[in-house]
Amino acid sequence: MIVIAAASLLASANVAAQGAPPVAPPPGYPPPPPGYAAPPPSYPYGPPPTGYAAAAPVPGRHMHDGTYVRLFVGGGRIAMSESSGGADLKASGGGWSIGVAVGGAPVENLIIYGEFYFMNADSPSLELNGVPGTANGYSLVEGGIGPGIAYYFQPVNIYLSGTVGVSKVQFQDSNTQDVQASTKWGFGLSTMIGKEFWVSDNWGLGAALQFHYGSMQDNTPTAPPTVHSNALNLLFSATFN
Repeated sequence: MIVIAAASLLASANVAAQGAPPVAPPPGYPPPPPGYAAPPPSYPYGPPPTGYAAAAPVPGRHMHDGTYVRLFVGGGRIAMSESSGGADLKASGGGWSIGVAVGGAPVENLIIYGEFYFMNADSPSLELNGVPGTANGYSLVEGGIGPGIAYYFQPVNIYLSGTVGVSKVQFQDSNTQDVQASTKWGFGLSTMIGKEFWVSDNWGLGAALQFHYGSMQDNTPTAPPTVHSNALNLLFSATFN
C-alpha cells in the first residue's frame, strides 16, 4: 500500500510540474553602481571619437610650384633652306629630337626656365636649284638653347611653353661626327603645347607637339647668306614639379 501511495503521489507531482506555468526568474540584476561607465557598443569598429584628426595633405601634391624639370624625347621632321649666288639649297628629313628644361615657379602654374634642345635627321633629302638628291652618310643637325616660359591650365594639366634663344645648323658625317658645314649662332624659337597626367605626387607624364623656327647666317667669310630652319616634332615628356 505504501508503494502504491508513493507512486500515485509521484505521478501527481509530475503532472502538476508539466502543467504549471514556468517559474519567473528573480527580478533583474541591480543597476551598476553610480559612476560605472560601460564601454561604447561600437568602438573600435564604429565612427572615430569626436576630434579625430585626418591625415595632413602632402605639400605641393599635384601642383606646379617650386623646382621644375621637364625632359622630352621624340621625333619628327627638320628642314632648312639657303639662297646664295643664284643657288637655292634645301635639305629636309625625319629624325629624333631631345631636350631638357630646368627652372622654377615664381607663382603657381607659371614656370620660368632655361631650355636646351637638339634635333637630328640622318641622310636628309637635298634639292639644289630644283634638282633632288640625298646626302647619304651625312646628318642634318640643329641645336638651340635659351630662356623660356610655360603656363599650365588646371585642372586639365595642359601647358603652353615658348623658348627664345640662339640656334645653329650643321651638316655632320654620320659615322665620325665631323662637321662638314655649319652656320653661325642665330635666332631660335621653340614653342610647345602639351598634356600631362600625374603619376605620383610630383611627377607627370604626357605628350607634346613642338614647333621650331630658326634664322642664322651661314659660316662663310664674306657675304654670308641667311639660313632658315624649321622643325615639327611629336614628343613624350616627363616633368617633375
